Amino acid sequence: MAIPDSERLIAFEAALRELAELQAVAARYRPLSIFARGFLARLHDLGARLRGEARRARLAEEAVAGAIAEVRSLRDHCLQRLTSAFYREVCSAYRGGQQEVLRRLVPELLDEVEVAETAGPLFQSLSLASRDRPIKGGHFGAPDEVAERLCRLRDEGLVPEPESSAWWDADLPVLLFVEDPHALDAVAAIEVERLPEGVAIFRGPDTVQVFAPRLRCDFSVVLAPACSDPWWEATNTSYAEYRDALCVALSSRGIPARVGFAR
Repeated sequence: MAIPDSERLIAFEAALRELAELQAVAARYRPLSIFARGFLARLHDLGARLRGEARRARLAEEAVAGAIAEVRSLRDHCLQRLTSAFYREVCSAYRGGQQEVLRRLVPELLDEVEVAETAGPLFQSLSLASRDRPIKGGHFGAPDEVAERLCRLRDEGLVPEPESSAWWDADLPVLLFVEDPHALDAVAAIEVERLPEGVAIFRGPDTVQVFAPRLRCDFSVVLAPACSDPWWEATNTSYAEYRDALCVALSSRGIPARVGFAR
């Protein structure tokens, strides 16, 4: 039984989506960046040709099968180069905390990432959302709850969150910082005055980056002077009262806190 043109096109576009995802990833990795730029035009032409044939009701099953095979060949080529011995060496250094090795290899692996000799102070946005006991009528955590969470963060270290569940993001999750806290558009931030000695520091587009599964470092907390979140109007507590109470809760636990991003 012949396969309808619509189903053939769906199968081809599914393969295209899979490769487009890999293409976006390949553009980040220096060994693949030239290859990635080259096959993007090839994919665009292939997709346009098949869609045109579908509109003219001339989409042959053999043409779709050939196109899918070509797409999958490109995908396999990407995966083969991305999972090379060099890539595995970087992943091994990451898991083992070999910062000097990462300092040398990461710029060879990732596009638009370069070594930075110094950086700081550094800021990372901080969520005040409750995980257990939100303030009545809102989503901010009670000051003591947030302070206890930050104590654990101080003791256990900062842990990067992968951008996605895909293996290429899970392999090398990165801690991202900025040097201008106003760029965070956040009501609260962690401030790292100085990274521990020996930690490799990198600069990417608009960010300072640290590749580590866990980063133990001293930090303080900076809170915005004001908050425009409308749910404060539905509570019996103002943001200013909450902010000041959180500063007290943090300071009592040995975590420096201040109001205002400007120093």
